Formats: sequence, C-alpha cells, structure tokens
Amino acid sequence: MFAGGKPRFTLYCLEDGEEHVSDVLATYTCGQWSFRGTLRLGTRSLFMDPDDLAEPVVKIPFKDIVGLGIENETIIVACKTVITMLKNGRVNPYVQEGTAGRHEIKLQWDNPAALHTKLQDLIAKHRNGEEVVIPRAPFDYSWLSSVTENALIEAQVFKHIPLKRIRAHLVLTEKALYVQLHESLEAQPLCKIAFVDVGSCARRQILFRNVAIEVQTDPEVLLLVFDDEATCDQYWTELTKQPVPVLQTSTIERLMRRWVNGGMSNYDYLMNLNWAAGRSLNDLSQYPVMPWVLADYTSSELDLSNPLTFRDLSKPVGALNPHRLDSFRQRMEETKSLGDEASAYLYATHYSNPSYVLYYLLRQHPEWMLLIHKGKFDKGDRLFNSVAACWNNVLNLPNDVKELIPQFYNGDGSWLGSKGLELGLLDDGTKVPDNVVLPPWATSMADFVKKNREALESEHVSANLHGWIDLIFGHASRGEPAVDHDNVFHPLTYGQSAEPMSPAESEQVREFGQCPIQLFGKRHPSRRVTTAAPAYAELSAALQPRTDYCEDDDSAYPDNADDFKLITMGSSYVLEDLPSADAAIEDISALGIGGNLSFNSPPPRIDSSLVVHEEASVNLPAESSLLEPMRFRAVLEARCMKKSASGVTTASFDTVPEWLAKCMQLAFEEDMIGTGVTFDASHLDAAFVTGESGQLPVMDLTNGTRLRTLQLGSQKLTSVAVVPRDPTVLFVGSQDNHVYCYNLADGKLEDRIQAHEASVTAMRLHSDGVRLATGGEDGSVKIWKVEDFGLRISDSFNEHQSQVSAVAWCNDATWLASCGDDSVLVYDTKCPQAGVLFRADVEDCLQVQFVDNSPTVVVMTSQAVQVMDLRTNTVMWQQAEQNPFVPGTLYWGPATTWAASTSRLLGFDSSNGALVTKHSVAAGSTVQGLALLATDALPKFVLVAQAASKYTTTAVLSSATGSY
Repeated sequence: MFAGGKPRFTLYCLEDGEEHVSDVLATYTCGQWSFRGTLRLGTRSLFMDPDDLAEPVVKIPFKDIVGLGIENETIIVACKTVITMLKNGRVNPYVQEGTAGRHEIKLQWDNPAALHTKLQDLIAKHRNGEEVVIPRAPFDYSWLSSVTENALIEAQVFKHIPLKRIRAHLVLTEKALYVQLHESLEAQPLCKIAFVDVGSCARRQILFRNVAIEVQTDPEVLLLVFDDEATCDQYWTELTKQPVPVLQTSTIERLMRRWVNGGMSNYDYLMNLNWAAGRSLNDLSQYPVMPWVLADYTSSELDLSNPLTFRDLSKPVGALNPHRLDSFRQRMEETKSLGDEASAYLYATHYSNPSYVLYYLLRQHPEWMLLIHKGKFDKGDRLFNSVAACWNNVLNLPNDVKELIPQFYNGDGSWLGSKGLELGLLDDGTKVPDNVVLPPWATSMADFVKKNREALESEHVSANLHGWIDLIFGHASRGEPAVDHDNVFHPLTYGQSAEPMSPAESEQVREFGQCPIQLFGKRHPSRRVTTAAPAYAELSAALQPRTDYCEDDDSAYPDNADDFKLITMGSSYVLEDLPSADAAIEDISALGIGGNLSFNSPPPRIDSSLVVHEEASVNLPAESSLLEPMRFRAVLEARCMKKSASGVTTASFDTVPEWLAKCMQLAFEEDMIGTGVTFDASHLDAAFVTGESGQLPVMDLTNGTRLRTLQLGSQKLTSVAVVPRDPTVLFVGSQDNHVYCYNLADGKLEDRIQAHEASVTAMRLHSDGVRLATGGEDGSVKIWKVEDFGLRISDSFNEHQSQVSAVAWCNDATWLASCGDDSVLVYDTKCPQAGVLFRADVEDCLQVQFVDNSPTVVVMTSQAVQVMDLRTNTVMWQQAEQNPFVPGTLYWGPATTWAASTSRLLGFDSSNGALVTKHSVAAGSTVQGLALLATDALPKFVLVAQAASKYTTTAVLSSATGSY
C-alpha cells in the first residue's frame, strides 16, 4: 500500500487495452525472490504483487511464457524474461530482468488445478488473438437504500477514467443512480449518486460516437460509456425523466451573458465552456483546454500592465510565429493543388491530445506515461522540464501547437514537482530536473500558478479572451472562418464524416485529439467588465463549475459600474475602488452570505452614519440565524465602533435609515405574512415586499420608493427567496399552492411550480443557495434542488397533521426542521427514506430554529419561547410571555435569544433562558414585525409597530451588557 492507504498495484500496471481478470493469495519463489503476496491475472500477463513494499511487483507477460505446469500443488512457470516495477512503492520505469529460472507459485487457499486451467486458457486466447470475455456479476440489490426503491432501467457500462475503462453495472431508480464496479482493484465497489447531489448531466461522445453520459457530482464526475448508441439513448431518455439538471443550450447562453457582464471569472467561464463542449477530466482525448495567456517567461518581474507581456489571443498557437505559419500555409496549398482540398489542413498536430496531457502531468501521474510508453518515460529532452523552453517550442517547432490545461491556473502547483522520479538524462548528460524550471518571476510552484491565474483574470485578457473562445468553441473553429483565422486541423479531429471510422482512424483520433463541440455560431461578444480580480480557489478534480457568484447578469453592472467593483475570491467578496471614508468603524457584521467581506472605503448609497474603515475585515457566519427569506448585505450593518483610550466603545445612530423605514412600513401596509423584507444579496439598492393579490413590490433602498411591481398570480404572496449565488433567480411562494420562479435579469416569469396541494405557508433557502425547503397548508414539507431558473423536487415528507408554520435548516444542511400546530419534526436530509429523525409534541408552534449544528432547537409558540434537546425530548429552558409572540421575530444567537411579543422585544440568555433585556413599544401600539441588522454580540433591530392606521419604526441597539 502507498502512504494514505492507496493500493500499489492499479489498473495502470496493466498494458494499454489489457483488462484485469482476478486475484488470488499466493507465495512466489524464483531465484533472488521469495515472498508472499497476491497473484493478479490480466488478459496479457500475470503479476506477483508482494506484501512487502520493498520487493518489486513481478510481471510475466504471456508472450514470454515457454512452459506452464503443476507439481505438488504448485504452479510452475518457465519464461524467457520478466519485468519488475513499483519497487519500494515508487512509480518508475519498469526493469526487464533476464531470468529464465523456475517460477514457483503456491496458492494459499485456492485450487491450483483450476488456476492452472484458467492460465492455460488465457495464454492460448492471447496468442490466438481471441477476445477474453470476463463475466460480469449481477447487480446486488441489497445496495438499494430502501426496500421500496425500484430499478427503472439497467445497463452494462464502462466507467471511463484516464486511459482506462472499468466494467460496471448501472442501475437507475426513482431516487438515485447506482454504479456497481466489476473490479476488485477498486476500493469502493459501489458508487451511489442521489439525484439531489447531481450538479449536471450531459451526453458525451467517445471517438465521435454518442455512447456516453457524464454525471457531475461533488466531488466526482462519472463518465459512463455504453456498448452502443441505442442503449445509451434509452438510458438517457429514462434519466432525463428524473429530477436531474441537464445541460441545455439556454444554459450556455446564460453563462455567456453572465461572463460578458462580469458575473463570472474568466477561469470559471472557460471551465464551464469546456464542460458544455464535451471536454472531460476522465478522457485525455478530450481533456479541458485552456489558453496560453502570457508571452514573458524570462523577466524577473511580471508586468501585467504591459500588453507585450501577453500572447495574442486572436490567433491560434500555430499562427503566433508568422514565419512558421508561412510553412504551414504552403503545405496546405500544396495539398489543395493535388485536388484534395477537402483533406487540406494547416497543422499536422493538435492543440490538445493525450500526449500533451501526459507531458504536462508527468510528475503528478507518471503511471500514465509508463502505460502509453510501455514502461518507459519519454526521452529526457522531450519531457516537460522548463516552462520557458516549452513556450519556445510552442512558438517555433514545426509540430508543436499545444495549448495548456486547467492546472496551470488553479491549485497549488504541486504537479510541477516529481517527488523523486527517475526521469533519466538530458542529451548533455545532466539529470532531468526533479521540478519543472519556473520563470524567474515565480518564487515557487504555488506562486507560478497564482500569477498565471492573475494574468488570466487581468484586464488585458478579459478584454481579449473572446477571440480565443471564437477559435476553440466558436464561429472560427470550423468552416471558412477557421480558414480565415488560420485555424484548420486534420479533418478527422472534427468528427464530421457520415461514415463510421475505421479502427485505424479511431486510433488516430484517440492519439491525435479532437476539437471541442462548437458552442457558438456567431462571434462571441467581448466582456463589458474587464477589471475584476482573480477568483482563486483550489481546482476541483470533478470539473465542477462554480456557481456561488453574487454578480447579476444584465443588471449587475449598470451605469454606475465605475463606482465600485465586486470581486469573488473563493468564498470571499471584496469591494474596491470606492469613495474615501469620512469616518471609520473597526468591526462589521452582515447576514445571509457565508465567507468574508473586505472594504477599502464605503460602498455608494450607504447611509451617512454607516462608514467603513479602510481594509476593514468582515467575518460572516456560514449560516445566518436570520429568518428566511430576509437576506442582507454589509450595508445593513447596525453598529459603528470606535476606539477609545479605555478600549472599544459603542456609537450608533438613533434613527432608522429612511429607506429601511419606508420598506418596512410598506411591508406591513401590504399585509405581508410576517417575515419582513427580502433584500437582494447582489445589489445595494433593491428590496422585495410580498403583498396582496399576487403583487411583489420592488423597492429602491436609496429612497424607499417602488422601482416596479411584479405580478405573480392573483392570490396573496407568502414568502420570497433571492438566490445569493445567482441573484437573477427569485423564488416566491403563494397562497395559490405554487412557487414562482422569476428571472430578474430578463424581467420575465420562468416557471410556476405547484409545490403543495394547498397554500405555500413556509419557505427557507439554505445559505448554500442550492437547497430550498417549503412547507404547505396541506401539512407537507418538501426539499427542492435550485437549478437555472427553476426547481426540481428532491424529497417530500407528509408527517404534519395540519399547516406547516415554518421550516429551518441546520448549518450544514444535514437536518431540516419543520413545525406546525401539533409538533416539531427533524428530518435527516442525507437519508430521507428514514423519515422523521426526531419528533417533539409542541402545541401552537409558530417558528423553529436550530442551535448551531446540533439536534437542539429553539421553538416559539404563541405564548412561550423554549429550547429543546430533541434527542431526549427535554425542554432545557422555557420563558412565557403574557402577550402573544409575533411570528417571524425569533432569532437565536450564541449569547442571546431574541423574540418579540405584540408589546415588546425580549432578549433571553441563550444558556439558561434568563431575561436579560427588554424594549417596549409605545402605549397603544402593537408590534407587527422585526428586522435584524446584525447577528454579533451587539445586534441592532428595527421594530415595526402599528398604532391605529399608522406604522412606526424604532431602532433598537443592545449594549455589551444587554441593556438599551
């Protein structure tokens, strides 16, 4: 075993095209070797894999066996030569040993006569060129999660991994995909993919045959290859009937719009295009392709403000050197002159093929090159030894036009180091370097990748990247535009022939490479916003495009685009280039978005009392305790802090900002069902207020006026959720049983989903923006997966006997809670078939929230607030109130739990329930709702009360001691 428990012997020890047959425990003796281990049979060789890592794996090719017998329960093998590999557990070139001695194999448990017969059969079929049929075990239905789960369709498939295929049995049920592997070398014999975990599904081509499906999950992507197109078609038809997201043309168009408007990083957009164009990390013939963007690999400092630092993205690699391009054009014209114009091409090689991936990733995956080169590494001078030398070759060599791979722009760069591989010698006799020689401007492998990423996301590349997209995925990738752009490759790479390819042509395509599917028939628009900083995060081996962007499509960068720039950096959000601050606060809090916020000056449109210190850091909770669907930005910060000689003191404004007051008043004038105002997480200027008769007013936070009013049905709207990772998506619950999906960018209703058999009474979006929970008047609770402008059902529960009042997620979405008139229920979302995990009988329950990530909840009824341990069904503390509590006003915090009755706001010690603070409204007024502006130790609330027909708002600020 390797470090970390990974097996030493893998499928890559087999030859290209060879399959693994079976394993048995055995003792092996031959000359210098005598050890116990595992005898592994392939279709072309047998291997002895010793238990002792210090000993090498011994391979005996069938073609070299000259004698096979059995003596005294011991199998005797005579051969001309053997091959050793993986000595001391290291992946290095194989060694051919000239041992013609007697190889003795004594089995530990199995019948030697049966193994002898199997070996004879395998050797005979190999020498006669016959196919070895490996029987596949039937699917084990005990893998299914529930006895009520049914198989809808089954198929024998291959799981496609780089350079290898694994036989598998695929089963589709109404809940999940099950992939049972027929391969004992795999640590996990079964892969289960619940529909809720599917990020995307797409049809795939293997050697231009539509025989594959790729399923994207976290953290893996499965490429499943069927025996023929008809079986694949049948399975795809059944799969798309299930609630799984499918790649569509509209998805590509929407991604393009988001990128053009600055709502997506260059890296993530290119990765999305690769996925849409059929590129896969599981297929080296169709590996994701990325551009060279830099042309300077010799300077000590990288100057991203100098246009000469960059490569010309309007030209393919083969056209960057005009002298070399002339020779390519001459060859193409000579082919045309022979009357074979249809077969004429410029480049005899491709910009992406398996050899190039092996070349770049040699030090990370040496086993790949050893497989292709039959146990050897390529000649030392042809290995990836220097970035500058590689770029020089790309510019000048007659058969080198390769582009890059994603690893150049993401990750820690560890793939550039060899970890002690025996890579051989260069032509001058010196040793091939262990690590790739980096440009002088890179201080480390991680720094090299980081600066490459900064270049990719730079203003210059952002302004010119559309030209490269045209060449690879767009209108200049084929036809006359490709000729005009000097972008013509061998005809086989396009897969446009109506005739099936011959075996020789298939092998040529596999080695030569394939052009991506053409995504755009017209010129790709340039990016409007070119000043975004890099969104830098670890590379996902599953090729999962990020979707947690807070920029909008068409409206994220309106006329004031120069006022500020919003940048995603991993899970962080940064506001830069803003007007200078007039005052400072040291601490900022915000709600609804996990991650960090940083400011170097205050955003525009902030109330004058809300100013931000330069470089102030904002730490946001991963899961806000804010009652859904209210979602705030940092501009709603309630607390201004300033330093004094004695330490930190509190300074605050005394009145509610006018824009917030007007929005809150409108909310209750519209008879909103008590959850408050929903703020758009992507903008600093929009709020949504549910109202009567299907109207949804959109408020301008700068002055409290209506921007517009959306009409969604004819009945009262009950709840709103704005997806933080894609703020163009708005979900609205209604008393007409439906959830409306509204496209804010295009201003149109995208979908209307019947969520329940009666009114939608509760809705809560998890902070990840992917999971939405709804509750209905019919007593049902449903979990939905958020997709592009839509929802698909994931799970449904029907445990309540009456209307669901509220739903709540725990921090990591493992559990979902719901409450109604009769009880509080908690469901295990990872195992929904288990039903209710915890139950507590609570009469007249209005609201529920989790306490951190535990099975402890805080519950509000009309007359009391209580904290319960659901494991033991024990009330830990309870506080009653003579006046009824108001729905939607419960907020749990680590120090204080807040709730509002009709007459006052109460703060309880979260540990024991003791009343620590209270704030009463004016006599004759009734509390209608509560807005929370901060969730730290000093929360700020806006209390909305009604006296006769007049609504008032009051700012309430707690101190460190809990008094007001």
